[in-house]
Amino acid sequence: QARERLLMVPCHDSTFDVNLSDKICARPRMVQRIRDFVRPDDSYMVCFISTPSEANLGRALGLEVLGTPPELQFYGTKLGSRTLFGEAGVLFPDGTDLKFTEKELALAIAELWERSKPRRVVVKLNEGFSGEGNALMTLDQTKLESAKDTAARGKLIEAGFPSMEFVGDAWQHFRHEIVKMGALGECWVEDVVTSPSCQIYITPDGHIEVISTHEQLLDG
Repeated sequence: QARERLLMVPCHDSTFDVNLSDKICARPRMVQRIRDFVRPDDSYMVCFISTPSEANLGRALGLEVLGTPPELQFYGTKLGSRTLFGEAGVLFPDGTDLKFTEKELALAIAELWERSKPRRVVVKLNEGFSGEGNALMTLDQTKLESAKDTAARGKLIEAGFPSMEFVGDAWQHFRHEIVKMGALGECWVEDVVTSPSCQIYITPDGHIEVISTHEQLLDG
């Protein structure tokens, strides 16, 4: 019975410069063979990561894609999350806009310090996840207070980037990722140790099912 429900279709293309979804879309006969097998009215496509390529393949196959629509993936970034919280009226820590150079990021954090006087800030790569791409920076309050202006404070902060506490990373790699995807700074919330998590399953027909809500116990 399982064998009757299995179709394996070779692309005869072992190149690495084109992903599988695009390879299938470029082969109309293969697309039609899959469409004839899967019954589009009674099926949907499951992706570990959905990109515009998977969206195109879903359209070619006439299937709903079970995955984040590419046009909504912005909200999965650090800037997107902050934007969404703001639109929804959810409280979140003061922070900076997205920056793509060390100097711009340092100046933005200096302005953040002038507004909110945080003792520490967390610097986040825009597309990090599960803590990866985060770095914790302790700010020298005395030096920042004595600096003559924002530019001087920015230089102090920029000089401290290499000594941040990194999660699964190091400064040499982190600094290159700032240029590629951008980073932002956010006030570190002191005296509150909590990491809630919620997992929600949204089916292609829009039904919402809460899978879990729990507090994560994190090491360190």
